Amino acid sequence: MSIDALPPLDLAPRLGRLRARLTDLDALVVTALPNIRYLTGFTGSAARLVVTHERAVLVTDGRYQDQAAAEITASGASCDLTIGRTQVAQRDLVRDALVAARRVGLEAAGITWAEQRAFADVLGDAPALVPTTGLV
Repeated sequence: MSIDALPPLDLAPRLGRLRARLTDLDALVVTALPNIRYLTGFTGSAARLVVTHERAVLVTDGRYQDQAAAEITASGASCDLTIGRTQVAQRDLVRDALVAARRVGLEAAGITWAEQRAFADVLGDAPALVPTTGLV
């Protein structure tokens, strides 16, 4: 069987299953690129995915604007795409997607202490940052 004969992957239900697992969290920031690809189909090398109970937001840079849009559409994932031209702009987009969150999960295995501290600095005291494992 050739690869062309394989049916396309249906990634659409994956975000819903993840949301069902966010029982004690308002949001999860997905930082591991394999997990971002699993949930959205996006194959680029720079992104953050914010998943709340209501929506998912993929934040990446301008290099991936067309690619990300095409891959999200092809995957069937219900995900908004936002483009930050700079790292500061991307950070602000992640923060904006988390504005109503009180408990935010971070993937413990895929984030450094420095990144966790940077999230804490950007988000301030409002949300509690919670280490997570195995949600995706």
